[in-house]
Amino acid sequence: MEHIDGWAITIGDKACRFLSRNGHDGLEGIFCSDGSYSAGWRVIAVTVAVAVVGFIFFKLLKPNG
Repeated sequence: MEHIDGWAITIGDKACRFLSRNGHDGLEGIFCSDGSYSAGWRVIAVTVAVAVVGFIFFKLLKPNG
């Protein structure tokens, strides 16, 4: 579990640096308000949610045949 937590910290740190450098103050406030650890898990959760929703839409919009 520590290995996965390390990934979350690394992802969160990179995401927060990217958002702060590019002037995305609103997103930085949402993702980075609790630090890199929480930001990493939020990014991972959003990525999984978008992947699931995309998969569902792909299955629903795929033509039968």
